[in-house]
Amino acid sequence: KAPFSGKLGIRQINLGEYFDAGGTAVTLNQIKPIYVNFNIVESDLGQLSEGQTIQLKSTAFPDKDFIGKITSLNSTLSSDTRALEVQATLSNDDDKNLLLPGMFTTIHLMLPKQVKVITVPTSAVNYTLYGDTIYVLSPQQKDGKPVMAEYSSFKDGEMKMLNTHKQKYIAIETPVKMGLSKGLETAVLTGIKDGNMVATSGQLKLHNGAITIIDDNIKLNNPNMSVEGLSTNKNSK
Repeated sequence: KAPFSGKLGIRQINLGEYFDAGGTAVTLNQIKPIYVNFNIVESDLGQLSEGQTIQLKSTAFPDKDFIGKITSLNSTLSSDTRALEVQATLSNDDDKNLLLPGMFTTIHLMLPKQVKVITVPTSAVNYTLYGDTIYVLSPQQKDGKPVMAEYSSFKDGEMKMLNTHKQKYIAIETPVKMGLSKGLETAVLTGIKDGNMVATSGQLKLHNGAITIIDDNIKLNNPNMSVEGLSTNKNSK
């Protein structure tokens, strides 16, 4: 008699066959509830707690979401991966028992909802070994008036300075602390404020204090971004 209820698999013995003690007659797996084990990297442990909700997706049932809760955390991190093993429990109480032991799944850890966050286009973030930075564009002014960008042009036998009718901006390299990313947006925890204009292209040609102008000919794919801005080369039209 099995010590728990479950689902029987394919029988391994037949009638009249000699059966050795300790042999396998049939597999028995507990289906309700079912457990899922996964690993969380050390840097994310602060966002993890028992009782936290997880959302599980399976390629076998792409249109169905399975909901469970974290029920156990390992007491030590893996010395190889520096990750913590986590176990969650799912009821799996539907009539079809869709989830089976051994399945590979995608797990989404549900974090507390953040009502107000500052986001930037992911392309605006410069990721380096020395920390993450964003170029904030500060409008250049003189005597309280915006300074317009000019460029030189040889016309009618003489060199002239032509006005682009575009305001100059100063690129300021700003250290930032990044949050979670979703799609084309990334949350910024510290470093910039709501309303700052940031460079989303041409960062390889920028440096701290570089003069830039806004290129309105290029549009972002997502028009609902909280913070946006585009940069061009120094003194370019």
